[in-house]
Amino acid sequence: MSFIPNKPPSLQQPLPGSLSALQRYREIDVINALPVNDPAVWIQSSQLPYLLSYRVAEDQTLSAYARELRDAAINPRGRFSGPGDTGRRTEGVRRAAEKLLANLDIAARKFKENSEAMSEGIAPYYVMDPGELAVSVLI
Repeated sequence: MSFIPNKPPSLQQPLPGSLSALQRYREIDVINALPVNDPAVWIQSSQLPYLLSYRVAEDQTLSAYARELRDAAINPRGRFSGPGDTGRRTEGVRRAAEKLLANLDIAARKFKENSEAMSEGIAPYYVMDPGELAVSVLI
């Protein structure tokens, strides 16, 4: 694994600050700006695509969490049951969870449309797909 040369994860030199500096910019300046001479950055950048495409279990996705939250609010013995003002709170949680689910469904469809519109040979982009995204993202 490695970074794509025309999309490096970082530059080790500042970008040219003026048109005249840009006109003096040469191939060696581009090479010196790439993170190839910094082993720590090189190693981290080579692992980034793997970390970003790591798949989580189906029950640990953001969509699964929203469904679980909605179902718990619907269940009279669920986590929101109890004495007092619970009915109103439970209804609010249910409505919020259903709205979250609807919004996540819209986002998932949009990500699918974008992935299907990509050029042939380019891997689909699932990183932010709610059906693939973990409830807690730790990178």
